[in-house]
Amino acid sequence: MLQFVDVEDIESFGVCVEGYRPNDETETVLRNWHSTTIEKRITSTLLHSHSGSVYELRGSIDRDLAFQLGYPAELIAMFANGFPENWKSTLKEFFYVVLVSLPAI
Repeated sequence: MLQFVDVEDIESFGVCVEGYRPNDETETVLRNWHSTTIEKRITSTLLHSHSGSVYELRGSIDRDLAFQLGYPAELIAMFANGFPENWKSTLKEFFYVVLVSLPAI
């Protein structure tokens, strides 16, 4: 699942990934987990984070949860099997649309 971070303005935009993972290779019980800000896409399923960690995405996006969180079907489809090459510009555009549609406080 995608999670936006530092969303004060479009220039401070960031995104992390959230999911479940075992504590180690032998563990069968999964625990909730999220990355630090994603800095770079290595492949569609290998991501480099701000902390220097490399994360491998396994499986596909949780479409039901993504819909519940308000992500549009087109965006969910783009990330269905990992991060597309244009992931950063796509998410910045999505974030910008959300930001400008919010009522001013």
